[in-house]
Amino acid sequence: MKLAVDVGNTTIAFGLFNDSLVEKIIVSTDINKAQDDFFLLLSPLLKEKNIDRKEVNKIIYCSVVPQVDEALRGAIKELFINAEVIVTNPQLKTDFVINVQNKEEIGGDLLAGLEGAYKLYGYPTLIADLGTATKILSLNDKGEFTTCLIIPGMDISASLLSNKAALLPSVGLDDVKPINKCNNTIDAMKGGIVYGHLEMVDGLFNRYEKALGYKCKHVITGGATHNIEQFLKDDYVVNYDLVLYGLIELLNINAK
Repeated sequence: MKLAVDVGNTTIAFGLFNDSLVEKIIVSTDINKAQDDFFLLLSPLLKEKNIDRKEVNKIIYCSVVPQVDEALRGAIKELFINAEVIVTNPQLKTDFVINVQNKEEIGGDLLAGLEGAYKLYGYPTLIADLGTATKILSLNDKGEFTTCLIIPGMDISASLLSNKAALLPSVGLDDVKPINKCNNTIDAMKGGIVYGHLEMVDGLFNRYEKALGYKCKHVITGGATHNIEQFLKDDYVVNYDLVLYGLIELLNINAK
């Protein structure tokens, strides 16, 4: 069995794979947790899912939150004592070609998302990864990763709007009203953020295709996708597990 660990700014996802994804556990990211805290959090969750820790022999670990790495990786080694652990880094082998100015800047989550899209959907492909930050990634018609855009995510946008505008309240992004019925402050904020982000992703995909000179497949992933999923056009493929799948592909390529 193989385990993919994706540490994001908001959540940590654990994906257990056999030939495919067989189980997924998601917990909140907490930089204040010690190794023992993570062990005590994860141990009963694994037991609840009937996961035999001894059967996990390979793990790939990806993180964009360095503050949790020492504690979480220590807990993982304690929980899965038989497992070899690979930590993502820019030197990992990939199936796609990396053609950017500074390869060392590429985060493991981006590598995994690109690898997952390459293996599942081929190329040319545009990927929108909606998390704390929204990332737009491009695999061109040669299977090359050449460009990326990074934008504040929907939750950041909502938080900044209420923090910086004294008269605007904090809002969640659920129960968004139809655009022609956003007739009060809260609904106006929800609609503005959600519909605005939707149109931004569509617009950036269109701009990419005009710059490239050809059409691409459209793939969307990330936890915040649920905010706009119901409004997406039919040509979008939604895959919430794209990064986990890509991590396992990277593990398969790079494991000893």
